Amino acid sequence: MKNLFIIFIVILLPLIGLAAEEAIDPFKILDNIAKLFSQLVLAVSVIMFIYAGYIYVVHGGESEEVETAKKIMLYATVGIGIAILTFGLVGYIIGFFS
Repeated sequence: MKNLFIIFIVILLPLIGLAAEEAIDPFKILDNIAKLFSQLVLAVSVIMFIYAGYIYVVHGGESEEVETAKKIMLYATVGIGIAILTFGLVGYIIGFFS
């Protein structure tokens, strides 16, 4: 039950606020959802990149830990790329259909 409340607060409450200020525009809702998604992915990716750097520096001599840190850095970089592409791609799609 607590999870449903958190989902309501995080996802649905901003949409209700949008509906109150003007007519519902599906492109604006899509844009807000995409921005929220990309900001979350970007934040998690940056945190993971910092964590991988910490692992890399602290466990510099152990080859297993260094390989783990390199993999985490690679995945974090991919996450940052996805977040940046989400901003541009959704903006392009909304501009195309508007």
